[in-house]
Amino acid sequence: MVVAPQKYAFLNGPIDIAVRDAMGVETGNLFTGNCSDFTLSTAVQTDELRESYTGQNSLAAQVTTQKDLTFKMTLSNLSPQQLQRFLQGSSVDYPSGTTTDEAVGDLMLGQPFHAANMNLSTATLKESSATLVAGTDYSIDLRTGRGVALRVITGATLSTEYGAYTAVGIFAADDQNYVLRYFGINKIDGKPYNVTLYNVRITPASSIGLISTKIASYDISGSCLVDDFRSGAVLGQFGDIRAVL
Repeated sequence: MVVAPQKYAFLNGPIDIAVRDAMGVETGNLFTGNCSDFTLSTAVQTDELRESYTGQNSLAAQVTTQKDLTFKMTLSNLSPQQLQRFLQGSSVDYPSGTTTDEAVGDLMLGQPFHAANMNLSTATLKESSATLVAGTDYSIDLRTGRGVALRVITGATLSTEYGAYTAVGIFAADDQNYVLRYFGINKIDGKPYNVTLYNVRITPASSIGLISTKIASYDISGSCLVDDFRSGAVLGQFGDIRAVL
């Protein structure tokens, strides 16, 4: 018996995603980082006609009315650039700087207070004009900018020096279309297995495990739209899978 060659796959590889403009041009490729799961799903809807003359109610005609291609991936990269794309956000890069006499106000024992910035190099808390002692009157985590009063403090102000950091505003940008490319390597035979989705719209991350017993990860899903610039293309208008046999 002649058996046709089989293609088994155990795949790993990077996924890149680029912004797609109105003319179908991709710019700003971004490596999505570690991806523990990448899945394509198809769905087809049909309209059917059942015959009524034999008593069997058998299928007499069927026509496809809708085709959908979607994807899902599980990511671990929480870089600002990544979050900006997957939370429909906008980002701002804040340079290093200083602040003087940020208003903190009255503090009770154990009450937290917050600097206006993060990534602090120095922080000085004052009560009226008197400079307080860190570790005695208050404590502060210079990395996050969060402090705690260690006694009752009246009329507190805070002066800081801080380093550069990036902020991402959630849902601060309009929807965007993307091109998604997966560069897989089949660990069974070492051959490439590439996937390209021509025109995708991403659904923002539904949840991000910021406090968890495991390394943080989040799920991204999206839909593949028709690429109008590929009308009549031999590989269709949604995407393609390329393999070396």
